[in-house]
Amino acid sequence: MHDFLDNLGAQQHNKVIQSQEKTKMTKEQLEQFKSNYCEMIVDGMDMDCLLQMCHDLLMDSYKDCTEEELKEEILDLYDDSVLSGIIGGNI
Repeated sequence: MHDFLDNLGAQQHNKVIQSQEKTKMTKEQLEQFKSNYCEMIVDGMDMDCLLQMCHDLLMDSYKDCTEEELKEEILDLYDDSVLSGIIGGNI
């Protein structure tokens, strides 16, 4: 019986995918689809997960930054004391 239910679920899943493939989303629908998916992911996260994800995304965005580029950004957004604090490990 369990195999039958698994097979039935797989068949229904395949039908949904096939019907979705027949109709393509507009650009706006795709953007909404992406947004809905992202919202679902974020809603399922606790604060620790959100903070870790944010940290990982920021680290990834800065991976190709040179020292000078990073210092320039910090000075543009903050000030000398913030830069000094980060370099000194005080922040």
